[in-house]
Amino acid sequence: DGSKIVLNRHSQITYQKDFNSRRSVILEGEAYFEVRHDSQRPFSVTTSTITVNDLGTRFNINAYRRSPIIKATLLEGAIDVRNNINQSRLVLKPGQTAIYNKGRKLLSMLPTPDSDNTTAWQSGAIIFNDCPIGEVALQLSNTFNTPITVKGDKLKSYRINARFTHGESLKAILTVLQRAGYFDYTKANKGITLYKE
Repeated sequence: DGSKIVLNRHSQITYQKDFNSRRSVILEGEAYFEVRHDSQRPFSVTTSTITVNDLGTRFNINAYRRSPIIKATLLEGAIDVRNNINQSRLVLKPGQTAIYNKGRKLLSMLPTPDSDNTTAWQSGAIIFNDCPIGEVALQLSNTFNTPITVKGDKLKSYRINARFTHGESLKAILTVLQRAGYFDYTKANKGITLYKE
């Protein structure tokens, strides 16, 4: 139908055989969508807890299983985001992100001034702009499919700025951040732990 979907690492979509008549996909992980709008055949993306309905647009959805939140960021056009549990909904404009908190079962909206950073993963880049280390750990965990935990609430909320634009490995990223003095880390069989002494 002319629509485009780009999957991030460790992500998958599934769809029915009759996709051309019912344009609906199920997403686990992260994907970027450029959807050709067709009012006769609406396009929808369902995750474990939200459904995003296209209104003619470009958007990114981050819905990894182990993440405590799901994000839908609008780059162009409009999307309708629905909470599958209580049917609350948000209609987003470009530069806005819908965030679903799985623990609270709450859907909210935040402005996203650097929404193009949301899709930096497509070129192998990882960008942290004033990002809490807890969120850094989650993004790296999802990107590299490796459990990463943060020891201590103070460290989790500490914010950093960093750009990795050359497809660096997890070890290279952690080493740069460690040398910058943000944290130390240990690696064990069950994953990586970030801590600050």
